[in-house]
Order: sequence, then structure tokens, then C-alpha cells
Amino acid sequence: MRPWPFLPPSIAAHPINTNSSANLGSPTRSIPLFAKLSGGQKQRLFLVLALVHDPRVLFLDELTTGLDPHARRFVWELIRTIRNRGKTIFPGTDLIEEAKALCDRVAVFFHGQIVARDTPSRLIAHVGELHISLRLPRATSLPPLLQLPGIRTVETRNETLSNRAEDGRAVAAVVQVLVQVGAPLRELRVTRGRHKDAYLALTGAVAPREDRKPCTALHA
Repeated sequence: MRPWPFLPPSIAAHPINTNSSANLGSPTRSIPLFAKLSGGQKQRLFLVLALVHDPRVLFLDELTTGLDPHARRFVWELIRTIRNRGKTIFPGTDLIEEAKALCDRVAVFFHGQIVARDTPSRLIAHVGELHISLRLPRATSLPPLLQLPGIRTVETRNETLSNRAEDGRAVAAVVQVLVQVGAPLRELRVTRGRHKDAYLALTGAVAPREDRKPCTALHA
């Protein structure tokens, strides 16, 4: 079945149709049967059909499903272009990387409830942990860092000591211990937790039962 005969006649003359098809790499010389399209080609076609009337608001559910990484990045750039023209886009996705790349604001849904809604960076700041990485000589003797306030985990691998901390106060406590014992610190790195960490923390807070299956829908 070909979708084009079922579209309004005005679509053929609509300028966004040509631009969108070209941007998505759709063929111009012939249109194959829908059933013969690959998963990625079908997804591109759906996106073209969504854009053909030049809507002000777009709801797109898992818009890059079936696309390879190159095609996914290509679609992301198109979505950003549409957004920069003043359009409002609600992309539903289970890819945290995609939500971060496309969304100005993110709402996290879990079992039909919105458990958080904010900018991607603020979600991490509110929930994501700090990761403290210390590089020390193997013979360095330190007091138990796990006893320090705000330190959640401590892992040692070769010369690297990794700590997960609640906030900046824990970082200050670790630095104070290093100064007190005169540890020959080679490297100190502090990074904020990832979006995945924030998502797991948010959904875990409302899912106490182990038999519940996680819902991974993220919406802008």
C-alpha cells in the first residue's frame, strides 16, 4: 500500500514536504511500497508525514526507533532545526541520551506518574551523585573514607580510588583527610552523576516492589 494517495491534494505543493524529504534522504525518483521499506526508512517516512502540514506543536513517540546511529544524529539535527523555528516538540523516548540532546525540559514518567520535571542539567543537580576519583600510589595508607559523612561507596582499582558522594561537603571531607595524612595525590577529579543515575534514582524512589518492571519513557 502506498500512503501518498490518502493524503490531501494540497500536500504535494507544500514546501516543507520537499525540504523534509530531502533532509531525511527520501528518494525523489520513485516511492517503493511501504511494506518493502526498512525499519529506518519507515521511521523517516512517519517523520516526513508529521512535518508535512508545518504544525506548531509536534508529538513524536520514539522518533528514532529503528535508525542507525548516523541516521539518528541526522534526525536530531532536523528536530533541532524545527525547534529553532519556534515549534514546540514533545518527543517520547526511552533513550536518555536522546532526551538530553533534544529537550529543554524533561518529564520522567514511571507507571503512569510524573516523578520529576525539570531541565536535564537540574535533574542531575538535584538527584545525581558526585563521583570523586583519586589517583594515589598503591602504598598510600588512608583512613576508611566510607566513614566520612556523605560518602556512599568506595572502590579501589590499581592506583585509582573511586568514591560516590552525596554533595560537595563530602568532597571537602575527602580533601581534608588527604591534607591531614599528607597523601601524595597525583590526580583529583570530581564529576557530576549521569542522567542515567538521576533517572534510576527517581524511578527507584517510587518503585519499592522488586516485581515491578521499570518504565523507561522520557518526555520533553
